Amino acid sequence: MDRAVACPVHMCTFDGTIRDVANHIQEHSDESHRWEALRWDDRDEFCRTTHFEEGQRFEQLGQDAWDHGDYEGAIENLEDGTSHFQRAQEFADDPSTLTERCQDIRDRIADIEVAEQIRGCHRKRHTRRRRMLELCLRAPASCKRRLLSTSSSM
Repeated sequence: MDRAVACPVHMCTFDGTIRDVANHIQEHSDESHRWEALRWDDRDEFCRTTHFEEGQRFEQLGQDAWDHGDYEGAIENLEDGTSHFQRAQEFADDPSTLTERCQDIRDRIADIEVAEQIRGCHRKRHTRRRRMLELCLRAPASCKRRLLSTSSSM
């Protein structure tokens, strides 16, 4: 999940996790490694922005995977996106918008799980279960998990 990110300083070859890069910048005293010379005000803004951008990247990868019928890849990428948005929250002044975004992604994951189960239902053999799952897609997010567990016992 944590892919290496490059140090944003031109010609610097350091890369690592977001935290490693932030520490690297913080520990260097040369002019090019100062926050004022970079596009961020400080370490927290770098971490928040970079985690947010990684969250967006994984969210898009998840959507693309879902669009291509790769349910497992979609869920994995969306979960990674949620993780980055949660990390961005740690550095945010107002984390409420990130909290809402994480919830939206969790709802989307529930939709993917339902769609995957619908795809697995054969038309004649599982019509009752399929109808239940199709109703589940239209249900409020709070009901989806309960409906999913009910439908799997059918």
